[in-house]
Amino acid sequence: IRETEFGRTSFSKARFNNTEIQRCDFSEVFANDLSVFRCNFQNNLFNTSDITGSEFTNCEFNHCTFKDAFLTKAKFRQCRFNDCDFSRSSAQESVFSSCKFVKVNFGQAFLDGSQWSEYSFSDVQFRGASLNGAVIRSNNKTIDFQGALGLQ
Repeated sequence: IRETEFGRTSFSKARFNNTEIQRCDFSEVFANDLSVFRCNFQNNLFNTSDITGSEFTNCEFNHCTFKDAFLTKAKFRQCRFNDCDFSRSSAQESVFSSCKFVKVNFGQAFLDGSQWSEYSFSDVQFRGASLNGAVIRSNNKTIDFQGALGLQ
């Protein structure tokens, strides 16, 4: 799928498997309870989209933007994020398991109650993010928690 604008489309309960998705605009998409497996996302926009309760497994996100997106209770397993922006997104009670994050911005994101396990961070920012009840532990010195609220 390439260079397509999906504005205000509904993908609820849809499934995507082994798909290459490049330069698409998913802004304002309503896509609750998606199931996404082994997909590669390149240069896509997910701004203000609602993907609440969706599951992403073994996916790669390169140069993607999730500004102001709703990711509440989403599950990301074995995913890789490179140069992505989650600023001001809402990912409360989301799960990030065995994921790798490189050059990712979670500035001013709402990550309350999120769970992070077996992850890898490199050059990740959480400036001004809300992390009440979130479980994030790391000795990695490239994480910027300046101004983050509620970190345990």
